[in-house]
Amino acid sequence: MPIYMCPSTCKHRACTQHGHCCHDQCLGGCLEAGNASSCVACQNLQHQDTCVDRCPQGYYTFKGWRCVSLSFCQDLHNQCKNGKSSDCHEYVIHNKACIPECPSGYTTINSTTRCNIRDYPSLLGRRESERERKNTKRGGKRELEGRLNCTPCAGLCPKMCTGLKTVDSVTAAQALRGCTVLNGSLIIKIRGGNNIAAELEANLGQLEEITGYLTIKRAYALVSLSFLRKLHIIRGETLTQDGNYSFYALDNQNLRQLWDWNKHNLTILQGRMFFLHNSKLCMSEIRKMEEVTGTKGRDIKNEIAGRTNGDQASCENQVLKFTTVRTQSDKILIKWEPFWPPDFRDLLGFMVLYKEAPYKNVTEFDGQDACGSNSWVIADVDPPPRATEGEPGYLIHTIKPYTQYAIMVKTQLSASDEHQVLGAKSEIIYVRTNATKPSVPLDPISSSNSSSQIILKWKPPTDPNGNITHYLVFCQQQPEDSDLYKFDYCQKGMKLPSRAPTHLDTDEEQKWNQTDESGPGSHCCACPKTDTQLKKEAE
Repeated sequence: MPIYMCPSTCKHRACTQHGHCCHDQCLGGCLEAGNASSCVACQNLQHQDTCVDRCPQGYYTFKGWRCVSLSFCQDLHNQCKNGKSSDCHEYVIHNKACIPECPSGYTTINSTTRCNIRDYPSLLGRRESERERKNTKRGGKRELEGRLNCTPCAGLCPKMCTGLKTVDSVTAAQALRGCTVLNGSLIIKIRGGNNIAAELEANLGQLEEITGYLTIKRAYALVSLSFLRKLHIIRGETLTQDGNYSFYALDNQNLRQLWDWNKHNLTILQGRMFFLHNSKLCMSEIRKMEEVTGTKGRDIKNEIAGRTNGDQASCENQVLKFTTVRTQSDKILIKWEPFWPPDFRDLLGFMVLYKEAPYKNVTEFDGQDACGSNSWVIADVDPPPRATEGEPGYLIHTIKPYTQYAIMVKTQLSASDEHQVLGAKSEIIYVRTNATKPSVPLDPISSSNSSSQIILKWKPPTDPNGNITHYLVFCQQQPEDSDLYKFDYCQKGMKLPSRAPTHLDTDEEQKWNQTDESGPGSHCCACPKTDTQLKKEAE
């Protein structure tokens, strides 16, 4: 006869219909007493047909109620990666559980070192080869688990983007925002827009690695590639269709700088470089890239054409040195050594570039594009008279006190069809203006917490104009207000007496209020009473 209440000996456990206690991992009853494999439901987890407290070694919690193997989680991961479904999850392993994705601050890519894409075939959408499956069965689970295991990010978590990406507008660049690894190739051919340099840096500035190739083609808006500030490796696993190129630059009329090679490091593992019709890109910049990237000696004839690269540029080969730098709170005076090309008529003048620089990490082409955006303030300076041979200079004015500025000088030269004109430019120097008197402190508030103390608080000045080390507080005792003693608090309450503003008579009123009766026809009248007098009479 079935029973409907378990005996007290079962305590918190369920029981069979005959009153025998179930296993402590059973929930809601069981078919056989003391057997964890005959439970109606499991208290914690289900491993195969048995209820367990935790998953055994080599198995992982799945959806909070069952244990699955590593290969099961790997299959889910590969199905999602190959299926490309929007509601699919690339399952990973974290805290001995198979979960849809890594929690915040974790990634399946080892972010502490430069990740090798070849080490992550699952991230590239490749199916696990038969050889890998055999190695897994033979004990290669540790390697497979490492590919799915979530590890803490060292800084910004990496983000994988895949496919051939073409950036021809700001909107297209925004689709790559936050990508750190591009499993594919990148083509940039943006021709115009607003604030191009800043937008490209905001959206492509985190990109560290490209597995394919990088093409810059007819990108008329670009002056520099410095917006790819974190790009350190181009693998060249996929090369351009018109040649074995992993870096391709064609017909970029305003491109003047690739990167600042004193601060940037880039490696190209496979493929060659191609440069053609980049009229303002000096050959010295291209040769420097060959040395840094390790591609020197790979190119063949006419792949880097000296006649069509830098043919309209003033390729500086001389360094201008500053001779005088003087500062005031709102001015900086600079002078530099004279410079004259072989034909002095080629020198049109100098350009003084300056801007605020809180940190000493400014490069020449930061924030510049060919559409007018420029973070530098540019001042034109005429060359000194040829006869005087004096030092050229410029007074930078209307600038902020106690502010660090980056300053550089470049020559302006005319283009010649007969010969290439070589100019000069200075290195970037950093100058801080002098401190001066700060603006007044804001919002002073006073209060008294005793008969002998006054507490005074205020906000710092909007323009400190220097390093504020202390404040000077002045106080002066004021005479007591006699109105406070005359006020009848019994009738009027504890409200403080109000004061009306003093009324000043106009010239016309003063004329009629004069009491001088001299002269014929003169007249006078009584002076009108003020509002204060009328109020006192009414009281």
